[in-house]
Amino acid sequence: MEQVGCADVEAYRAHLARHEEEWRVLDGLCRITISRFYRDRHVFDALRTVVLPELARRAQARRASGLRCWSAGCASGEEPYTLLLIWHLELEHRFPEVPLTVVATDSDGVLLARARRACYPGSSLRDLPGSWKELAFSLAGEELCLDEHFQAGVDFRLQDG
Repeated sequence: MEQVGCADVEAYRAHLARHEEEWRVLDGLCRITISRFYRDRHVFDALRTVVLPELARRAQARRASGLRCWSAGCASGEEPYTLLLIWHLELEHRFPEVPLTVVATDSDGVLLARARRACYPGSSLRDLPGSWKELAFSLAGEELCLDEHFQAGVDFRLQDG
């Protein structure tokens, strides 16, 4: 707002109405670019200990063909892959008849290409629990690449909203 000389939100709304190209600028400023495996530990701990087991129990009880999750705004893939790591390393043995699949969407094709590659700098893995890094990743040059077993089950899609 400051860069375009708008004193308040109402002035910026009027500016957006008069300058369509400003929507692209605003859209670019609204993206969260920080992404790591197991980022927001409390959230992923709750998914691991409460949410996913309960959803799996319900899927099992109704004899569903599997459990499906959606990772909206998945960026370069750390969050949807974290869901699959949780599933394969912690929960799959308890619910072997309930496969997990993840639809992962983002509006940035470049980030999705990076997600499909599944190779990351070590800093992206710093929040992973215990031995997960050794169990699920292989060193490829300067990067750590997620083993194919842990990539299976993610469907990356270019989608906004």
